[in-house]
Amino acid sequence: MGWRAEVRVQEPPSEGSGAHAFHACPKMTMPLTDIEREISKSVVQHFYVQRESVSHEQLLRTSKNPTAIIKVKNLNLISALSNIPQPRYVPTILAFQYSGDDTLLREAKKSVEIVIERLKSLFESNFDSSRDHHPAALVSEDDPMNSDQELKMIALGLFLAKDIPGVFFGVQLSDQKTQVASFRISEHILTQEPSSVWDEYIRAHSTIEVAPKPEAAIVKPVQIPAPKRAQEWPPVRWKILESLGEGGQGWTYKVRRRDGSDRDLYVLKRLKNKERLPRFRNEIAALTKLQHRGILRIVETSDELESPFFVAEYCDGSDLGKANLLTLDLLTKLRMFRQVCDAVAAAHGAHILHRDLKPQNIFLRKDGSIVVGDFGLCIDLQDIKDRATQTLEAVGAERYIAPEVEKGRVSEPQPTSDLYSLGKVLYFILSGRTLIREEYGVGEDDIRTRDAGPNMHFVYELFDKTITERPEDRYQSAADLLYALDTVIERVQLKAHILQPSVRQHCLFCVIGEYRRATGGSGYEMMYVCSNCGNIQKFTGAPSGSWWEQK
Repeated sequence: MGWRAEVRVQEPPSEGSGAHAFHACPKMTMPLTDIEREISKSVVQHFYVQRESVSHEQLLRTSKNPTAIIKVKNLNLISALSNIPQPRYVPTILAFQYSGDDTLLREAKKSVEIVIERLKSLFESNFDSSRDHHPAALVSEDDPMNSDQELKMIALGLFLAKDIPGVFFGVQLSDQKTQVASFRISEHILTQEPSSVWDEYIRAHSTIEVAPKPEAAIVKPVQIPAPKRAQEWPPVRWKILESLGEGGQGWTYKVRRRDGSDRDLYVLKRLKNKERLPRFRNEIAALTKLQHRGILRIVETSDELESPFFVAEYCDGSDLGKANLLTLDLLTKLRMFRQVCDAVAAAHGAHILHRDLKPQNIFLRKDGSIVVGDFGLCIDLQDIKDRATQTLEAVGAERYIAPEVEKGRVSEPQPTSDLYSLGKVLYFILSGRTLIREEYGVGEDDIRTRDAGPNMHFVYELFDKTITERPEDRYQSAADLLYALDTVIERVQLKAHILQPSVRQHCLFCVIGEYRRATGGSGYEMMYVCSNCGNIQKFTGAPSGSWWEQK
């Protein structure tokens, strides 16, 4: 065979390089057979030439071995798109590395190196991690004759680099899911070294061993396994200052670096139930993958010989469930909620559903900024295996979980379940109360009052598209909610009016008076006069269905 590839499998397999590498999972090595390498090569070559995915049927014709296809997919050499039950496959970085096609391997490595270089330059020139970029932003304008070929190389590099932690987030793929359509640059791109990022990623996932030639027999020395290092608790490099309690998955502690290299405080979370290890790994994977100012920043994870734990930033303020929000005005509360939505939108853009959004999992930093944490119940929609085992679980806080999830009626997880929870979080921020079900407009649960003015009525437009029983009646993504929220914030800032006679309407001219309904006008007209300055507002409408006919 000439050489043997040993693939190091981790859960989740797409994470684990650079400063954000984690090694909480056991290592497993296994050789690739010729047919498995041929499957990888087939997917790589077809993708490189056609920029298309390969169907399951095509791979069956190539390999005549469905078991080999499953193994190659499970080893993360190829990735299945979501159009199940007729899957199509695209290559990963590992597929290029192990395909045996040296020409395409050099081309892929070069494309990733170019992309990392230009991402760094673009970020350094803009310093804006919240900006969406198009692949064309990375194409050099110096040589227009080569722009088409350059754009192809950029497209390939972006597609492969999307799986490398600390490069970018909020990735949007094309309709065919074979190209990156837009992306946001992670601030951790500044720590990436273009010439070594590929090799670091490979080292974190695999080892390559050259098999000895038959004519040159080599006697291997007997290797005595090193004694296992005794597990130390707490980890020698961290000093525990106090316990912060425990949750469903682990104990948490406030800690500080023992070597005194900085005086910052951190939170250490230690797994307490070994049966929850897969979820603990999911949380680590999500926090490592999601580099966003509104998502808890992970600092360190345990290695293979340590009890599973991770260390993250410590938020000086309390969680939203304990925070005193009563003194804040409506606009401040809406802007606070916007930070939550922005963080969740970034997670959704990376195909991660939080599934446990509630005030107790949203934290305040000392500067007042918001941090979304506790991704212990999250699910990565790109992980088919993980998704298949968790879709019918009723997970989440009892009064914040979406109805379809609570009743176990979800065959395929959707962002709309997070949208329901976000609506409940907004209700809590505004009222300080937890809404039991969907009766936000009924009786004492209705936080609008007759003299409250129009602003809260704008907010209720958001409730109508989040806290509703049917998922299809909600906003379909956190990005949609974010856009609608920005519209509400703008209307509140501009002192907009709601077309509803029962709501108090302050005068647009003097602001002091209120509009009172006036007599006069035709049957299709309505006039309102300010009680203070006499300013008149006149409306015309259709013969029926005019807004002023509302009760």
